[in-house]
Amino acid sequence: MLTQSNAQAVAVFAALKLLIDEDDFNRLIIHPYINGREDGFAIQNFENGQKVAFSENRKSDDIVVYSGNSCDFSLQGNTPTAEVYKDRIYFPFLDVKRAALYIKGYLIDGISIDAWVDQESQKVLQNGG
Repeated sequence: MLTQSNAQAVAVFAALKLLIDEDDFNRLIIHPYINGREDGFAIQNFENGQKVAFSENRKSDDIVVYSGNSCDFSLQGNTPTAEVYKDRIYFPFLDVKRAALYIKGYLIDGISIDAWVDQESQKVLQNGG
């Protein structure tokens, strides 16, 4: 059910459905992600074991993405370990496309968190930021 607390997560999920081709999408396992006021999705690539959980952040309107291996998430609610929680990535409110591109890159294309951060930093520098 679409609610105010999960609307951004639903939008990111819809963007992922458009970005990921059908063969790759069929390799994904999709579960609910619930952690306090964070209400979204957990998606695992069953071939490589990579997993993300994403939702609207509980303290802001930002989109938060937790990335790790499937073993880094609890089976109860798909909550991340302390290390995954520490390495979370935030996307500004309604930056659905960038969040979806990161998730696709991590789950399907094998781009690491560090590589994504490096790419984003380079974009900022190239744009004079």
